[in-house]
Amino acid sequence: MVGASNEGKGKLTSKQTFDLDAGDYLLNFDLAGSHWWTSQEEVTVEGNNGTLFSEIYSLSYDTDFTTFTIPFSLASATGVSLSFEGGLHGLTRFFK
Repeated sequence: MVGASNEGKGKLTSKQTFDLDAGDYLLNFDLAGSHWWTSQEEVTVEGNNGTLFSEIYSLSYDTDFTTFTIPFSLASATGVSLSFEGGLHGLTRFFK
């Protein structure tokens, strides 16, 4: 996890870029609610700091692990970085 604010938000980022060829891709990942805080929380998933894609997922505290998919296309070979930023209570309980 990289950094945290006073609000407890956390951001998980890839340390390196993924060198991908031109083509169509699917990014699959699992998220779940915190199961301990009874509020709605958001997780933002971005590729290349939001220039490739940026999606926001709203999760109820009792959401079980669920697979999400983000399709994206690359017109040419590109280095891709990924980031996941959690809501009020960080990311520690969101990932499987």
